Amino acid sequence: MIFKILEENNVELKNQLEEMTSSTDREIETVRKGRFNDDIRSCCYDLLNVAIRNVDPVIRAVLSLIAHRSVDHLPSHSSLCQMITKGLSVAEMQLGETLTEEGRDNFTLQTDGTTKYGQHYATFDVATVDCTYTIGLRHVFSGSAQTTLDTLQEILEELDIVEEKLGRLSVKYNCI
Repeated sequence: MIFKILEENNVELKNQLEEMTSSTDREIETVRKGRFNDDIRSCCYDLLNVAIRNVDPVIRAVLSLIAHRSVDHLPSHSSLCQMITKGLSVAEMQLGETLTEEGRDNFTLQTDGTTKYGQHYATFDVATVDCTYTIGLRHVFSGSAQTTLDTLQEILEELDIVEEKLGRLSVKYNCI
């Protein structure tokens, strides 16, 4: 019985593969109802570490070299920026919800700093029992304790703006 089901699935997959490889239409549909489809959005999110100006050429190269297909329309620079902004907003909402969740009082604040080309940078992470969240990366003037504290308070105040708009508790009050 199981062998028959696997055999049927195998035949179906072979048919789909044949259809995909023999199709004369080599162009992939990227926009549906005036909006980029979820596959294109996911691909763009996966390429967030690629410079925005290189996202389009990278997608085109991969499709051409690997899938032997082309694409007519990809997100513009401004569309990619909007996707990043929306992703940041969702991340801030999730972080605020996690930090103000009732019964959540077991946090560890982790900070780190580095200097590159004479410029100082600081990162702030919050570790919970479940996972670690990066709450901010900032350019700072120095690595002093006062600068670190001021930068952390600035980040928490930014998170509070989101929380206030959502009608939720203050992150800063809950964490400090």
